Amino acid sequence: MIKNHRSAFTLVELLVVVVIIFILLTIVLGGLGAVRNYANRSLCISNQRQIMLATRNYSVNYAGYLPFNNWAGLTGTTGLTPGWAYMPNAYPMIAAYSDSLYPQILESSALWPFLSTERTTSINPATGVITSLTSTVPRASAVYRCPADPPPWDADIVSAGDRGGTHRFTSYIMNGASCAYGGHTMYRLYQMRFAGDGVAMWEADSTPLVDQLNSYGRGGGNGGLFNDGCSFPGEGLSQRHIIGAPVGCYDGHAEYILFADYYNMAAASGYNRLWCQP
Repeated sequence: MIKNHRSAFTLVELLVVVVIIFILLTIVLGGLGAVRNYANRSLCISNQRQIMLATRNYSVNYAGYLPFNNWAGLTGTTGLTPGWAYMPNAYPMIAAYSDSLYPQILESSALWPFLSTERTTSINPATGVITSLTSTVPRASAVYRCPADPPPWDADIVSAGDRGGTHRFTSYIMNGASCAYGGHTMYRLYQMRFAGDGVAMWEADSTPLVDQLNSYGRGGGNGGLFNDGCSFPGEGLSQRHIIGAPVGCYDGHAEYILFADYYNMAAASGYNRLWCQP
């Protein structure tokens, strides 16, 4: 009589299989995370490239001048002068809107006509008052938002009542160099030092990697990164893209810059790609 001997897995063999499966899952999931991070970085670079190309087109149409960089707070001091992200006088007018419709304020900006023909609002040029025409978010507003920057966007403490400030409709900040950090009216594009690869904008964050106020002595500080549409270089880069962040440049290109390179320039004396005011 022939006996049928059925072999079974030992406990050690089962543990080895489980460990192998765990290692394979770790490799696969890690790879997916890296792919997602790279995709978000690429989209963010593309966003800033589009904004900088719109900036250059604006300059061509306005005697070489750069668009107002929204310096001097949310309501600003220029009233009805449209900035790159919003018209200062329009900001308080739209503050009562729901968060989902807040991107409509972008339609009051100087760059909007160079990015889209879409209109979901009506803007009174004499008062800056914005009236909503539709209850939809303008599709082109996605250009102003990094895909790795999820809501809520009203958690940043800017000042009482601001509820996140400009972070509610954009992830990006302009370099204040284009108005000498409040010391001059807007310059023409060709006047900027390093007009080719000078850094015109970057992705800001409410928790910068380095507290500029303690580390550098060239202006800026910690905590008010979305109090308006532009900042000092040392006020911090977003940490969403691992070891660096995308930046947009005056010649229309955008690139990924390492934190070490960025903050070395921010701390340096003299002029460089960040401190590029005339």
